[in-house]
Amino acid sequence: MKKIFINFIASLGFIAAFAASSYAASILTFDNFSSKEADNASMRVSWDSSATGSFELKYHASGDLEDTSVIGTNFYQTVLNGLKSNTTYYFKIFANDSDITGTGGSYVSAVTYAMEVTAHSYNPATKYFSWTDSADTLASGYRLLYSKNSDLSYSTQQNFNAGVYSYNASSLTPNTSYYYKLGAKNHASHYNYEKDEDSQDVIHNFLTLPAKPTIGSVSDYSHDRATVSWTLPANAAERGNYYILEASEHSDFSSDVRQTAHLPTVSTYSVITGLSPNKVYYFRVKAVNAAGS
Repeated sequence: MKKIFINFIASLGFIAAFAASSYAASILTFDNFSSKEADNASMRVSWDSSATGSFELKYHASGDLEDTSVIGTNFYQTVLNGLKSNTTYYFKIFANDSDITGTGGSYVSAVTYAMEVTAHSYNPATKYFSWTDSADTLASGYRLLYSKNSDLSYSTQQNFNAGVYSYNASSLTPNTSYYYKLGAKNHASHYNYEKDEDSQDVIHNFLTLPAKPTIGSVSDYSHDRATVSWTLPANAAERGNYYILEASEHSDFSSDVRQTAHLPTVSTYSVITGLSPNKVYYFRVKAVNAAGS
């Protein structure tokens, strides 16, 4: 039988010693706690009962042996640790050896939270959100919330089935700060988001790439320089913080790249120097945002 460590929370009241008799049915309630480990989910189980005396909580998960927590006298809640995430557990509560669950012999069920998804990112170059999940207890689905507002107000919501680990956010505004959080869904359709040390949802921030300028003509070229022009994006807010004009003998710009200094985003042309005579060159203009991307 798996050992489960429990914390006890005392309830105000008095100790009364009497034999078990006809108690009113208990109402079991459940509060989940977030977990970053697949086998260390926690759940608080509480009950509202007219019974007093010694309580015993019995519970199990599908395929597991039944575990028992002896709560003690006049305690009305307990915290179970070491549970499996995104797993259905079944419960009964006893007072002085009498079943007071009030379900006609049946168990009451509750589902632990899915484990937090902490391995995730947004790639500005590909415009993809991506994440990975533990193979031990996979979530039943995922929810992505993102917004231009730091409190995620007016956010866009995207829901995904289990086994989906990426999303192409191709419609994001260029050169704009966004905020997002990612939740993992359990079998009861509750989304559990990554938490900080104060148990608050962690909201992540990123900056999209600027809009691309359109390369134009090459003119006034000589043995060591050339003048290159380009067209600016229509929306000035999407142009980034500065431009860089580059030249290379390789079309993929893999090596031997010449660069200008940082150019103002109102620039529509620049002279690039340091070129070698009798060579074929390729040119491009990069818009760079405040994050240097």
